[in-house]
Amino acid sequence: MKPWAWIVIGVSVLVVIAALVLLQTPHSFLNLGSSQISVSTSTISTSTTEYTIDAEYPQFGIPAVDSQIKMWVENSMNDLITQADTDMPAENGYPMYEFTSSFSNAYIGPDYISVPLVLAQYTGGAHEMPVIIGATFDRATGQPVTLDEALALTGMSLDQVASSSKEQLAQNPDTAPTGMWASGSDPVADNYSTFLINQTDVTFIFQPYQVAPYSSGAPEVSIPRIK
Repeated sequence: MKPWAWIVIGVSVLVVIAALVLLQTPHSFLNLGSSQISVSTSTISTSTTEYTIDAEYPQFGIPAVDSQIKMWVENSMNDLITQADTDMPAENGYPMYEFTSSFSNAYIGPDYISVPLVLAQYTGGAHEMPVIIGATFDRATGQPVTLDEALALTGMSLDQVASSSKEQLAQNPDTAPTGMWASGSDPVADNYSTFLINQTDVTFIFQPYQVAPYSSGAPEVSIPRIK
């Protein structure tokens, strides 16, 4: 075989090897990239003479994450259904009970997935009662992030976060931690159990009535991430 033929064969082999590498590398990389996770919306909509359900919640295609989010929504929804079945509001001349859920601004990073869920029940009275869930998960494990893990991202203790939170809340007269609202931002784990994580901050959310009147909504404070 002529020398030039060996050169052609060698180049051909290198081209094949390079092609195989190019085919495999994006596959491994794309499995790790945040762009490969997209948010879809699941809905539950039903109505009876006693209650209505209008629920939307996110699904990320990660079984551990999706099942936990679905469980939070369904548990709250079923609580309202059970209450409606017991109270029979329409039959007794009261307004129909309602359950809604919604979400917005999902963060999908290389480290965490984080999205606020608002689960609201109306069982009479002046307004519905929303509960905010900080649906925040470790992307590698699919497990919910703990408060200790969130605090570690800020490099601050719970006492330090509470001190910063009170300072931030005090900047708005409507959320200043005084009187009956002061204890809602005290350094107690339950007070800081609702949080979201994004690329730069850990944001702690206070439930309606926790640190301020209902008219102030669900106040938030943000602490910068150091890692």
